[in-house]
Amino acid sequence: MRAAGKAAPEGTLYVLTSRRTPVSAQVEIRAHLPANGLFYGWKEQDRENPYLGLLACGDRYIVTGDSISMLVEIARLGRPLAIAALPPEGGWRGLIKRLVPRLGSGASRDFDLLHQYLYRHGWAAPLGKDFIQPASPPPDDSGIAAERVRRLLSFN
Repeated sequence: MRAAGKAAPEGTLYVLTSRRTPVSAQVEIRAHLPANGLFYGWKEQDRENPYLGLLACGDRYIVTGDSISMLVEIARLGRPLAIAALPPEGGWRGLIKRLVPRLGSGASRDFDLLHQYLYRHGWAAPLGKDFIQPASPPPDDSGIAAERVRRLLSFN
């Protein structure tokens, strides 16, 4: 939270959690919320969730590095984005998952690879570095993906 507070010293820092955020993390976030911070804890089927409004009105965004969908969603807005990379899992399990990523529960997601891609193209910066204004948002490849799915589903 200190890094987020330093990145947003003025204005209002909105902090939102997701359904995957552990209660213990929410308690820590609230305890370290800066004076200009407002906290929203995710609740199922909550019509008061401010996420869509913040997407529409936010100036700058900080997203945890484990949320691929949110990173892509924010990058597609073409607004300044900082990635708060999470530390790798500890212990032997984390080491094995990093060295042999396809063992266990299937294919892993390589967060660092995505982060580096976003940094290299000027669509994001690591939290703690200056925000950058992207020259343009990433291309929208949804049409390509949809065509591939249509081809896979066709029985011709």
